[in-house]
Amino acid sequence: MYKRFRDVVVCLGSAMTCFWLLVPTDALPQTYPSKPITLLSSMSVGGTGDIVGRLLAQEISAKTGKAIIVSVQTGGLGLIAPQTVVRSEPDGHTLALMFASPMTFLPFMKDPPPYDALKDFEPVIGIYKNPIMFFAAPSMPAKTMTELIALAKANPAQVKIGYAGSAARAFLLMLSSASGAKFLLVPYRSGLPPPLLAGEVDVIVDQPGTMIPLVKDGKAKAIGTGGLRRNGVFPEAPVIADTVAGMEGIEMGSWLAVLAPAGTPSDRIQWLNREFNTALQSSQKARDQITSAGYETLGGTPHDFAMVLKNDTTVASQIVKKFNLKMD
Repeated sequence: MYKRFRDVVVCLGSAMTCFWLLVPTDALPQTYPSKPITLLSSMSVGGTGDIVGRLLAQEISAKTGKAIIVSVQTGGLGLIAPQTVVRSEPDGHTLALMFASPMTFLPFMKDPPPYDALKDFEPVIGIYKNPIMFFAAPSMPAKTMTELIALAKANPAQVKIGYAGSAARAFLLMLSSASGAKFLLVPYRSGLPPPLLAGEVDVIVDQPGTMIPLVKDGKAKAIGTGGLRRNGVFPEAPVIADTVAGMEGIEMGSWLAVLAPAGTPSDRIQWLNREFNTALQSSQKARDQITSAGYETLGGTPHDFAMVLKNDTTVASQIVKKFNLKMD
């Protein structure tokens, strides 16, 4: 009697195992996310990154029925939001929606660094990358970076270049070191009217999307891009890496990405990566925001962005050390 009962139990168990193996994984009970997912950002509200992040969050929420909220936490030149994410529970419910500088340059400019981007975060996905570009006043004789460098060499510390942020300054120092041109660097606050309009500088380093209206109105001209290919909005601007000796293969710019705290389970990273990739493909509004600003859509696997993060962090640490950079 006991043997027959045991055989029945074994058969039932085997049948149930086979049943679960045949059921699609999407039909299995979902334990994640079990509460709203927060995308913590240090970007200004209304900027391209903020808009794209919210559009993707809406797309994922509509598809999955899982709430995703973009929350802005400013301060500390962008370092506060990543620190909050690092300290959060690594369960996939608190993520960083982050641009490059707080993950690459800025941590190395503090002693000790507040976090290690490669050890304290799990890459989820790269959303887009955006090159920095060089824009000159219409009266500026230089029409390309080659001509600008020649002008600066002939007139040391006379060509004034405006920049906003530590990463832009680091790129300018690297460019000056590679080319031998000595520029006069003029800092200004991002979000304010660019000093190019007031005639305070000859050239400005900025994101392409910010400068589109000025170029259209004839108040500025694009003379170079920090990307590794010509920009879709300003195709007339040469690639700096191709035209300036010593800058070969070096990409100057930023990106937008989603990262999770280290230790977040891999199945949750994969779920997030899949949903963000799907949202990037299906949200026409998000893609339009990216391309109209002169940026390049990324997507791909967590490993794809991990390679970008590793490369950019390595380059940033070398630049910070070489020029002994400190936070502005």
